[in-house]
Amino acid sequence: QETFEALKNLFKTRAVVKTYRAIVCGAPKQKIGVITMPIGRLAKNPLKRGIAQGRSRIRGEREAQTEYRVLKAGSGYALVELLPKTGRMHQLRVHLKAIGHPIACDRIYGGKNVCCPPGCGRQLLHASSLSFTLHDKAFHFEADDPEDFERAKQLIGKVAS
Repeated sequence: QETFEALKNLFKTRAVVKTYRAIVCGAPKQKIGVITMPIGRLAKNPLKRGIAQGRSRIRGEREAQTEYRVLKAGSGYALVELLPKTGRMHQLRVHLKAIGHPIACDRIYGGKNVCCPPGCGRQLLHASSLSFTLHDKAFHFEADDPEDFERAKQLIGKVAS
Protein backbone atom coordinates (compact mmCIF):
# COMPACT_ATOMS: atom_id res chain seq x y z
CA GLN A 1 0.00 0.00 0.00
CA GLU A 2 2.88 2.36 0.82
CA THR A 3 4.44 1.86 -2.63
CA PHE A 4 1.05 2.33 -4.32
CA GLU A 5 0.54 5.64 -2.50
CA ALA A 6 4.08 6.77 -3.41
CA LEU A 7 3.51 5.92 -7.09
CA LYS A 8 0.15 7.70 -7.08
CA ASN A 9 1.85 10.78 -5.63
CA LEU A 10 4.55 10.70 -8.35
CA PHE A 11 1.86 10.90 -11.04
CA LYS A 12 -0.04 13.58 -9.13
CA THR A 13 3.06 15.76 -8.74
CA ARG A 14 4.09 15.19 -12.38
CA ALA A 15 7.33 13.48 -11.38
CA VAL A 16 6.80 10.67 -13.91
CA VAL A 17 8.26 11.22 -17.39
CA LYS A 18 5.95 9.72 -20.01
CA THR A 19 7.09 9.43 -23.62
CA TYR A 20 4.76 8.62 -26.49
CA ARG A 21 5.23 8.20 -30.21
CA ALA A 22 2.62 9.03 -32.80
CA ILE A 23 2.34 8.94 -36.54
CA VAL A 24 0.59 12.12 -37.60
CA CYS A 25 -0.91 13.46 -40.80
CA GLY A 26 1.56 15.79 -42.50
CA ALA A 27 4.56 17.19 -40.65
CA PRO A 28 4.72 20.12 -38.24
CA LYS A 29 6.78 23.01 -39.64
CA GLN A 30 8.66 23.37 -36.38
CA LYS A 31 10.68 20.22 -35.72
CA ILE A 32 10.70 20.85 -31.97
CA GLY A 33 7.97 22.67 -30.12
CA VAL A 34 5.67 23.07 -27.15
CA ILE A 35 1.89 23.08 -27.44
CA THR A 36 0.32 25.03 -24.59
CA MET A 37 -3.46 25.14 -24.96
CA PRO A 38 -6.04 24.64 -22.20
CA ILE A 39 -8.27 21.58 -22.67
CA GLY A 40 -11.85 21.11 -21.53
CA ARG A 41 -15.07 19.31 -22.43
CA LEU A 42 -16.64 20.43 -25.69
CA ALA A 43 -19.87 22.29 -24.96
CA LYS A 44 -21.62 20.62 -27.94
CA ASN A 45 -20.36 17.11 -27.09
CA PRO A 46 -19.29 16.72 -23.44
CA LEU A 47 -17.92 13.21 -24.13
CA LYS A 48 -15.14 14.78 -26.24
CA ARG A 49 -12.33 17.06 -25.17
CA GLY A 50 -11.14 20.10 -27.07
CA ILE A 51 -9.68 23.57 -26.99
CA ALA A 52 -11.50 26.88 -27.33
CA GLN A 53 -10.82 27.66 -30.98
CA GLY A 54 -12.99 29.44 -33.51
CA ARG A 55 -16.61 28.67 -32.67
CA SER A 56 -15.71 25.72 -30.41
CA ARG A 57 -16.59 26.35 -26.79
CA ILE A 58 -15.32 24.28 -23.88
CA ARG A 59 -16.29 23.85 -20.25
CA GLY A 60 -14.03 23.21 -17.29
CA GLU A 61 -10.86 24.16 -19.12
CA ARG A 62 -7.58 23.22 -17.49
CA GLU A 63 -4.01 24.00 -18.44
CA ALA A 64 -2.32 21.48 -20.72
CA GLN A 65 1.20 21.33 -22.14
CA THR A 66 2.79 18.91 -24.59
CA GLU A 67 6.38 18.98 -25.83
CA TYR A 68 7.02 17.38 -29.22
CA ARG A 69 9.88 16.51 -31.53
CA VAL A 70 9.60 15.35 -35.15
CA LEU A 71 11.74 12.22 -35.54
CA LYS A 72 11.01 11.51 -39.23
CA ALA A 73 8.93 13.23 -41.89
CA GLY A 74 7.85 12.43 -45.43
CA SER A 75 5.21 10.74 -47.61
CA GLY A 76 2.34 12.68 -46.01
CA TYR A 77 3.11 11.40 -42.50
CA ALA A 78 5.52 12.20 -39.67
CA LEU A 79 6.76 10.23 -36.69
CA VAL A 80 6.58 12.45 -33.62
CA GLU A 81 7.84 11.95 -30.07
CA LEU A 82 5.54 13.46 -27.44
CA LEU A 83 6.16 14.35 -23.80
CA PRO A 84 3.00 15.46 -22.03
CA LYS A 85 3.81 17.75 -19.11
CA THR A 86 0.22 17.57 -17.87
CA GLY A 87 -2.11 14.58 -17.92
CA ARG A 88 -5.40 15.70 -19.42
CA MET A 89 -7.75 13.17 -20.96
CA HIS A 90 -7.04 12.83 -24.70
CA GLN A 91 -4.44 15.61 -24.40
CA LEU A 92 -2.11 14.35 -27.14
CA ARG A 93 -4.95 13.72 -29.57
CA VAL A 94 -6.49 17.15 -28.94
CA HIS A 95 -3.19 19.06 -29.09
CA LEU A 96 -2.03 17.43 -32.32
CA LYS A 97 -5.37 18.11 -34.00
CA ALA A 98 -5.20 21.73 -32.78
CA ILE A 99 -1.89 22.32 -34.59
CA GLY A 100 -3.28 20.77 -37.78
CA HIS A 101 -1.57 17.37 -37.54
CA PRO A 102 -4.04 14.84 -36.13
CA ILE A 103 -2.90 11.36 -35.20
CA ALA A 104 -3.20 9.03 -38.19
CA CYS A 105 -6.36 6.89 -38.11
CA ASP A 106 -7.87 8.87 -35.18
CA ARG A 107 -11.40 9.18 -36.53
CA ILE A 108 -12.77 10.72 -33.32
CA TYR A 109 -10.44 13.72 -33.14
CA GLY A 110 -9.09 13.73 -36.70
CA GLY A 111 -12.47 13.32 -38.38
CA LYS A 112 -13.84 10.62 -40.66
CA ASN A 113 -11.47 11.63 -43.48
CA VAL A 114 -8.29 11.61 -41.38
CA CYS A 115 -5.20 10.15 -43.05
CA CYS A 116 -4.70 6.46 -42.34
CA PRO A 117 -1.98 4.19 -43.76
CA PRO A 118 -3.25 1.03 -45.48
CA GLY A 119 -3.73 -1.89 -43.10
CA CYS A 120 -4.06 0.26 -39.96
CA GLY A 121 -7.33 0.16 -38.11
CA ARG A 122 -6.50 2.10 -34.94
CA GLN A 123 -5.11 5.47 -34.00
CA LEU A 124 -1.33 5.40 -34.34
CA LEU A 125 -0.39 6.52 -30.85
CA HIS A 126 1.97 4.42 -28.72
CA ALA A 127 3.09 4.73 -25.09
CA SER A 128 6.83 4.32 -25.58
CA SER A 129 8.42 4.75 -22.15
CA LEU A 130 7.90 5.65 -18.52
CA SER A 131 10.57 6.90 -16.08
CA PHE A 132 10.51 7.85 -12.42
CA THR A 133 12.50 7.71 -9.20
CA LEU A 134 11.04 5.85 -6.23
CA HIS A 135 12.75 5.30 -2.88
CA ASP A 136 15.99 6.77 -4.30
CA LYS A 137 16.05 4.27 -7.17
CA ALA A 138 15.58 5.26 -10.82
CA PHE A 139 13.18 3.19 -12.92
CA HIS A 140 12.81 3.23 -16.69
CA PHE A 141 10.41 1.07 -18.69
CA GLU A 142 10.17 0.84 -22.49
CA ALA A 143 7.67 -0.80 -24.79
CA ASP A 144 8.53 -1.83 -28.35
CA ASP A 145 6.43 -0.35 -31.13
CA PRO A 146 3.55 -2.67 -32.10
CA GLU A 147 3.71 -4.43 -35.49
CA ASP A 148 1.16 -2.19 -37.23
CA PHE A 149 2.97 0.90 -35.92
CA GLU A 150 6.28 -0.45 -37.28
CA ARG A 151 4.68 -1.08 -40.69
CA ALA A 152 3.26 2.44 -40.78
CA LYS A 153 6.68 3.91 -39.89
CA GLN A 154 8.06 2.36 -43.08
CA LEU A 155 5.89 4.79 -45.08
CA ILE A 156 7.83 7.69 -43.62
CA GLY A 157 10.91 8.22 -45.72
CA LYS A 158 13.59 10.62 -44.60
CA VAL A 159 14.84 11.60 -41.17
CA ALA A 160 13.76 15.12 -40.18
CA SER A 161 16.55 17.70 -40.29
